[in-house]
Amino acid sequence: MIRVITFRFRLESILRSYTPKILFHLLRLYFHYGTFVLGYPSHSPKFILQHQNNKEQKFFPTFKEIKPHQFTNLTIMLKKIGIGFGVIFLAIIAFFGYGILFPVSPPTTTNFSAQGIDITVNYSQPSKKGRLIFGDEASGALQPHGTYWRLGANAATEITFSKDINFAGQAVAAGTYRMYAVPGASSFEITLNSELGVFLGVQEPDYTKDVVKVNVPVSSAPSELELFTISFEESGSEILMNIAWDTTLVAVPISVN
Repeated sequence: MIRVITFRFRLESILRSYTPKILFHLLRLYFHYGTFVLGYPSHSPKFILQHQNNKEQKFFPTFKEIKPHQFTNLTIMLKKIGIGFGVIFLAIIAFFGYGILFPVSPPTTTNFSAQGIDITVNYSQPSKKGRLIFGDEASGALQPHGTYWRLGANAATEITFSKDINFAGQAVAAGTYRMYAVPGASSFEITLNSELGVFLGVQEPDYTKDVVKVNVPVSSAPSELELFTISFEESGSEILMNIAWDTTLVAVPISVN
C-alpha cells in the first residue's frame, strides 16, 4: 500500500513567491481539478477548499493529501514548464539578436565636408524590393502620403552639423538632431527634432521637441533607386542634401551662416 504523506502547509504563499503569475494559475487549475493539464495524468492530488469563519472562501486550496508518485509528477511538470519558458526566452533573444546583427535594412553613415562645415547623417537603408514606395494609402504604398516617416529604417535618423547653418531658409544651430519627414505628392515636410538616441525610429517623435520644419518640393530622380539614399553635393554657394528613393528626389538646400 502506497504510504500517504500528509502536508500541513499552504501552497499559496510558496507558489506566489517562486512562480510567474501565469504558471501560478496553471498549477492552481492542475491541482484543483485534477485534469489532464499540460499532458500530465488526471490522478493529481486532491485539494479541499477551506473557509474563513465559514463565510469567505480562500483564494487557493490547501494541500490535504499527496502520494509519493504524485509529488514526482509535480516535479517533472515543473521542470518541463521551466524548460519550456527557457526555450521561448532563448528564441526571443535569438530573434532580436539576429535582427540587430543582420538587419534587413543595413545602417550606414554619410559624411560630407565642404565650405568649412562637416555634416554627418546616420540612418538605415531600406530596399524597394518591387514595392510601391510613396503614394496614397489606398494604393498600398509602403510610405503613404501625409504620414510620419523616419527617413530610413530601424533607429531614428540623426544629422549632425559642425557649424550654425541655414536649413532650407531656417536658422539652425550647430549640433545633432533627429530628422524625419512627412512625404507628400508635391513636397516633403522635413523636420529637425532635438530628441536623440531613439532606437525604435518607427515611433513618432515628441513633436514638442521639433526645432525647425520646412517644406521642400519633390522632383524625379535621374534613375530608379533600389536603396534609400541620403547624399550631399555642392551647388554654387549652397549644399544640397539629396533624399532619394525609387523615382523620388527631394533636395534640401543648406548654407553656412
